[in-house]
Amino acid sequence: METPQQEEIELERRIVLISTWHRSQPTLAKLTCFLLVAIAPAIALSQDDPNLAPLVAILDQLEDDAVRLDILKGMRAGLKGRKSVAMPKGWSPIYKKLSASKSEDVKTIARELALIFGDPLALKQLGNVVHDASQSSESRKSALAALLEKHPADLPESLRKLLDDKTLRGDAIRGLAAYAHKDTPNWLIGVYKDLSANERQDVVNTLASRATYATRLLDAIQAKEIDRRDGSAFIARQLASLGNKDVNKQLEAIWGKVRESSAEKEALIATWKKKMNNNYFKKADVRHGRAIFAKTCMKCHKLYGEGGKIGPDITGSNRANLDYILHNVLDPSAAISKDYQMSTVITINGRVVTGIVQEKNASRVVVQTDNEKLTIAAEDVDEITLSAVSMMPEGQLDKMTREEIRDLVVYLRTKNQVPLPEGFKLEQ
Repeated sequence: METPQQEEIELERRIVLISTWHRSQPTLAKLTCFLLVAIAPAIALSQDDPNLAPLVAILDQLEDDAVRLDILKGMRAGLKGRKSVAMPKGWSPIYKKLSASKSEDVKTIARELALIFGDPLALKQLGNVVHDASQSSESRKSALAALLEKHPADLPESLRKLLDDKTLRGDAIRGLAAYAHKDTPNWLIGVYKDLSANERQDVVNTLASRATYATRLLDAIQAKEIDRRDGSAFIARQLASLGNKDVNKQLEAIWGKVRESSAEKEALIATWKKKMNNNYFKKADVRHGRAIFAKTCMKCHKLYGEGGKIGPDITGSNRANLDYILHNVLDPSAAISKDYQMSTVITINGRVVTGIVQEKNASRVVVQTDNEKLTIAAEDVDEITLSAVSMMPEGQLDKMTREEIRDLVVYLRTKNQVPLPEGFKLEQ
């Protein structure tokens, strides 16, 4: 039996023969195509550092885009899943030829391979597409996604320039999270006031991704450069998960207590997440989901400008993230903002009032309970204690059918308001 090295030598020999046949007998082009489709993946997969030079040499000799495309597809198939491979001998000049091809497929796959090889020309081409406003938004987004996957070291400065570009600003903000760049916090906080609600949430998410960014984020919240309401419970958990003592101390002082979900709660969240796959959501009725929200959540939470103020406004929150929804619904007490931390007020005559203290001064205490805003004279208050339990009750999903849960979750993840079901009226 031949060794892997001998097999590769034989493959190279066959490729040289095929190349010779193709040049001397053009009628064999079709046979060449079939053989190369089989050989290309074999060479690409043959070892950790495959010798792709023979394939590149053949690409250099071919003029037929159909045959070129088959070879390129074979190389791509063999390199699937690999982010980086040494650039084959002779690749740079042939890549320039392929980039000028009349076939968009040839140019696209050649660029994909060039990125795997770390070809600087491919990186430059993608950068040009990203910053060319005359290109379609789809092309620009695709090019930026390819650059982010390749992760070139000099990309942060390019992403900074996109913070003024409405088409790619959100992608750029999210992309900066992949880099530990010292200037990222100042760049993002500098544009924060001009951003949409979703883009502001992207900023907070990016700044919560690293301990070095988190301290600047919390400083910005304290200085009111960033709205505290954009720091959702999900973000608070993210910051706590960084495991940094200074961040945790600052977080507790500014935001409030954050604890880890119990093993039991984590198991419950995992169970629900497993259920909520693509099949689960296929038949969802988003309009019905809005009606469910109106009946169960709107009393406390505002969404798209409608709802109560007992709990946080969730319009600009991380609602598209399923983890965010499940953690907040299934374990609401894991992270409670100071603005919405429940208190127990005991009066001198023994009455106990539970709710959110919205105002407290020398003359009165104003408490928002789940059904009224109550004003109590300060002289009548005996004791006020903060609770470690959220005002939002647990077991919310236990009261709903499978369909109601499905529709509510889909509605919560929407980006824009949807109509109510026919005949449904909101309570005044």
